[in-house]
Amino acid sequence: MLELVRSFQSPTFSRALRRVVELPDNASADEIRKLLGTEGEDLLVHLAATWETIGVLLFHGELTLDIIDDCFSGPILISWRKLLHTRTISGNAINATHGGSGSNGWQNA
Repeated sequence: MLELVRSFQSPTFSRALRRVVELPDNASADEIRKLLGTEGEDLLVHLAATWETIGVLLFHGELTLDIIDDCFSGPILISWRKLLHTRTISGNAINATHGGSGSNGWQNA
């Protein structure tokens, strides 16, 4: 299970998390988009997809809540706080990252 957790902690994940940590609190989707630029938006989609995947693995019993808490609770809470006023991924963004078409998914909540 630990090897699975380590697989999420890639250089891309680290860059994405750093970009989120550096965001101001209570920033709107437009402010975040301007601060991150295109590359930063891509990193944010990677981070959100990572959180989604971890949730699916928890649901299917591949990870335990204790492991997620030990390894990711800080980053998850920071992500939630920094992105509270925005929806970073919508169905359209997920479709776009998986070969579908759609907008980039940035919308104000």
